[in-house]
Amino acid sequence: MRTRDLATVAFAASLFGTGCGYTCEEALNCGPLVLEGGGGVGGQGSGGGGTGGMTVASTRWAVRYGDMATQHPLAMAATATGASFVVGELGGALSLDTAAAVSAGAEDGFVLRLDEAGKGVWARAIGTANGDTLTAVTPAQDGGAIVAGRFLGTAQLGAGITATSDAQDALVVRLDATGATLWATALGGAGDQEARAVALSADGSAVGVVGVSTGGASMGGTDIYLAWLDAGTGALLNDRFVGGLEDDAGTAAAFVGGTLVVAGHFRAAVDFGTGSQVAGGSDDVFVMGIPSSSLTPSWVKRFGDGESQVANALAGSPSGFVLGGTMGGTVDFGGGSLTAIADDGFVVAFDAAGAHRWSRRVTGPGRVEVLAVGLGGSGGVRLGGRYEGASVELDGRTLLASNAADGFAAALDDDGGLQLLVALGGSGTQEATGVGAGQNGSLLAAGPFADTLVVGESMLIAEGGLDGYAVAIEP
Repeated sequence: MRTRDLATVAFAASLFGTGCGYTCEEALNCGPLVLEGGGGVGGQGSGGGGTGGMTVASTRWAVRYGDMATQHPLAMAATATGASFVVGELGGALSLDTAAAVSAGAEDGFVLRLDEAGKGVWARAIGTANGDTLTAVTPAQDGGAIVAGRFLGTAQLGAGITATSDAQDALVVRLDATGATLWATALGGAGDQEARAVALSADGSAVGVVGVSTGGASMGGTDIYLAWLDAGTGALLNDRFVGGLEDDAGTAAAFVGGTLVVAGHFRAAVDFGTGSQVAGGSDDVFVMGIPSSSLTPSWVKRFGDGESQVANALAGSPSGFVLGGTMGGTVDFGGGSLTAIADDGFVVAFDAAGAHRWSRRVTGPGRVEVLAVGLGGSGGVRLGGRYEGASVELDGRTLLASNAADGFAAALDDDGGLQLLVALGGSGTQEATGVGAGQNGSLLAAGPFADTLVVGESMLIAEGGLDGYAVAIEP
């Protein structure tokens, strides 16, 4: 066990108190407690419940990056080897091992490449003197990545490559294994556009981009934006705006075989190309499968009732896909009704044709959001997010919060059974905005935190308002 000074040990007591029955030093090593009970809660399909006793997370590695400005990681994508890319919004500078990047203006988008041991390999700031951000990333077969977000102005991207926007435009950039720019494409027109998700086809030939558009060609409020790019050159192949008279958004995408699966949420009525879909009340979730390079879906599904349901994340493989988000009210994703206590998180697994396999509700006395999902290297599902209130519960296991808003991460098996549930707590606020599978089945999580982050025996201390973190948790 590491040696810690008395001030650090006392700080641990302030985080966890003494009511848990642990000494201050033990509390620092444990982090928030996991109370396990029997039986699954709020789920359909197969999957195990708690086994009794207490589980303490063990970290393989944990890293922090940032300065006195704000660093806000928004997404993570893991590679097949357990390395990862993290993207987000960068104010000021970040430095981690051999990786370093500095914002050119108010905020820039950033890309951080981590190796399998959590070492920073390289980092890039992408943007202009205006406010820019990167919200999505997908690994490429050559060891690089494709990233997407929004920008305003003219971005100098290296190797003589520039991108220029007429207003706020969506930006898609392909980077090689060293972080050098291969191509960059600005997407948009009149009004403002932002890319929320990006996916690369299995054969490496096509890039699917999903996002939002406001004003200009939008049909009313915020519309869904879809685009196909040539993966080799970044050339725009075709694009489409989809929406109704209310606010609609495309938020997530992944390839499932040769089909691009797109998810988001909509209000009122929207025709995606297969006939009108009518929302039950407030926001409803949509999921649709689009054949490669097409703009018309082969199937569309709607989930919702009179309350609000939103889709935040999606991960896919040739055999199916997983969807995560936040729900109020009662929703049937195909396996029977799930009813939220307040605003609950949800995670749902579908097969490649969009048929329901299993669904789980992540609940608590306050608002719970599933912000990220991923797939395990040899099967299984990863998910992460944030919760408000005293606790969060998944499949009969409960995490007690250490503050008003904590992050959480979890690993499920391929049938939705809970394997690991971990709090990302401390003072300040924490959330998991990216998850993935690391080496030997470890659970990767990334996101922003303020003040401190405690997970397992690791504690990170922020330098500024919001810093970034990444952690690998033992299975």
